[in-house]
Amino acid sequence: MKKISLIGIASAAVAGAMASGQLFLVTKDGRSIAYQIDNVDSVTFSTPANAEIQSLDDLIKKASRADSLQKALSKCQSGPFAEYAGVYRLPDNSLLCIYEDGKAEWLNDLGKGTTDNILRVNVTFMGADYDPAASIFEDNDTMRVSYKYNAWYTSPYDAKTYTSTYNMEALDGERIKIDGNICSKAMSLDQYKTLRDSVLAMYEPVFTEGEKHGNGYVVDLGLPSGLKWATWNIGASKVDDYGSYYTWAEVKTKNEFSVEDYFTKSLSMQQQKEAGIIDSLRNLTSKYDAATVNWGEEWRMPNSKEYEELIKNCKFYWTRLGTTYGMKVVGPNGNKIFLPAGGMIGDDGYYQFNQECIYWTSTLSNGSYSSHVPAEHFWSHYQTTSRNQSNPYYGKSIRAVAVEPEPGPYAKYAGVYRLSDKSLLCIYEDGKAEWLNDLGKGRADNNMVKVDVTFKGADYDSLATIFNANDTLRVSYKWHGWYLSPSEDKEYTSTLTLEALDNDRIKIGGETCKKAMSLAQYESFRDSVLTVYEPVFTEGEKHGKGYMVDLGLPSGLKWASWNIGASKVNEYGSYYTWGEVKTKETFSSDDYFTRTLSGEEQKAAGIIDNQRNLTSQYDAATVNWGEDWRMPSRKEYVELIENCKFYWTRIDNIYGMKVVGPNGNKIFLPAGGSIGENGYYMFNLECIYWTSSLYNGSYSSHVPAEYFWSHYITTSWNQSNPYYGELIRAVAVEK
Repeated sequence: MKKISLIGIASAAVAGAMASGQLFLVTKDGRSIAYQIDNVDSVTFSTPANAEIQSLDDLIKKASRADSLQKALSKCQSGPFAEYAGVYRLPDNSLLCIYEDGKAEWLNDLGKGTTDNILRVNVTFMGADYDPAASIFEDNDTMRVSYKYNAWYTSPYDAKTYTSTYNMEALDGERIKIDGNICSKAMSLDQYKTLRDSVLAMYEPVFTEGEKHGNGYVVDLGLPSGLKWATWNIGASKVDDYGSYYTWAEVKTKNEFSVEDYFTKSLSMQQQKEAGIIDSLRNLTSKYDAATVNWGEEWRMPNSKEYEELIKNCKFYWTRLGTTYGMKVVGPNGNKIFLPAGGMIGDDGYYQFNQECIYWTSTLSNGSYSSHVPAEHFWSHYQTTSRNQSNPYYGKSIRAVAVEPEPGPYAKYAGVYRLSDKSLLCIYEDGKAEWLNDLGKGRADNNMVKVDVTFKGADYDSLATIFNANDTLRVSYKWHGWYLSPSEDKEYTSTLTLEALDNDRIKIGGETCKKAMSLAQYESFRDSVLTVYEPVFTEGEKHGKGYMVDLGLPSGLKWASWNIGASKVNEYGSYYTWGEVKTKETFSSDDYFTRTLSGEEQKAAGIIDNQRNLTSQYDAATVNWGEDWRMPSRKEYVELIENCKFYWTRIDNIYGMKVVGPNGNKIFLPAGGSIGENGYYMFNLECIYWTSSLYNGSYSSHVPAEYFWSHYITTSWNQSNPYYGELIRAVAVEK
């Protein structure tokens, strides 16, 4: 017998001769693959410990059929399915992905599942000669898909396992045959993985947290009608509970559902209408509505048209939560609810449990069966979503819809109107209203972003007519006068006349205003705007006697978390005359440290340096907090203004500016105004802070100092009388 002995490469594979004309390969992971080698009696690979390791090229040259050996080694190293690895599109548009190691998966990219009614299933290949790996995708190769299935009338726990078998045949590296259908490669493995992940994301069991509504929770799906749907079924307490089963028009659940035992079995449509079971539109009245009776007047069963709206406007994805299968329903606004596939219960027990979503509507069908009038139901499973008629004695699930309060007297004019100053006036159906200035440049309530306003018309109480010439909009707010003390808030009321023009326009104080957006859009917009003004600030890092915040400024300068003289973010702190390091009670033009000194004299006296900034001896931040701190110069406040965003807000009763740095960190500057000879000036209305810089000009009797100034409209710097009492925010001196 002719025999060829070769030295093998152990890192790739170990091979040996099993029989004449056959090459036996053992891969690194222990798999054994056999290939036929023509015209070679036997080939032996050996790897003795002292063997000289040869290159693969040298090894192959020693074989009489190098091409066969090359193909065998290639398949051994990359997997027996390497030649056919890829993603094939089947006639039903599903995708079959074959990996190099023989693993495979089936992805239905339309969400209309095949086996197990889930989006993705794992499949295995089983050929007659698979174990010895003779050849793959021959006529006798098969693909087997195992899956569980609930028969039509089996109980919820009688799921049976089935196996579908498909004949497989290889054509070439780009095509295969599956049950006679020629399937070509559709994409690469990498493209498939990206597609699979994006498709599977649609079917993820992620649902919208509902809003409390009576005895349940409600989800707004963004439907044209505005109808809101319950988060879970009647009789359930969470999203993936099937809930209770009800006969149509009965309000209590039961264990058995028989054709002989249901409430309306002998009543015609007309008789049900006369008995008050259904109304003139053939929908159940509240007394016979299981949602209303079990959850209260805030809920009712949806009618047939409302399920039709759901079908036409939403997307349906078959998915599961734990072991509960069902439909994820995605509304136009992206919110999601889950409808468990509870099937239904009839004479023979459960029907299509975990296979179909079957839900009662409140609508009696307009047709008839031989013995009774059918009711309408919603029906959805992995392939189809529709509505149909059904025997009313079946036990089915119920998903409720919310009953909204009756529209108020302002319903006709409810909406959001944009005024000429770009602020927004929102009018609700019940006559409540609020004013939102979307630029943060407020008007009432001390320039806050949001204010509540009320309508008072001559005929408001009797609800005769609204928005006549005698209707008014009244806005009450508190205001601090220019020289009022902090405790002398005064209340003011602004009154504007209102007049209706049509549903989309009103007149406010003679100004015609048009609707700018819907209430839903406004509430979303309002929340996003108000979030910007929320009093959320960055916790500082300990630095000497204070805390500092890195705002991400170009210079790297870090600012204190609160004012000199304060001990927390929302304290005003102490007031100082410029150049003095102790606070005092009164601030007078006749009583301040530098009143008789020119700029040059202050420089000569060592009060300011060559840059006209206070020296440490006259810097209130340094003297009070130590050498780790100093007052910021005008240039440093200019850097703050140019690189940060400023939002007027308040913490408790303290108004001020939220300053947001380039890196997102935030500090708060209380609006303490200043103190002069007449007392407080613009307290709680303006942020006025000393810089360390002396102004480069002069007044008639003294040299002014520079200060930072910010309120709800403007942020800048300016010059000021140095004897005023103003606040100081320090900056860190880092060593």
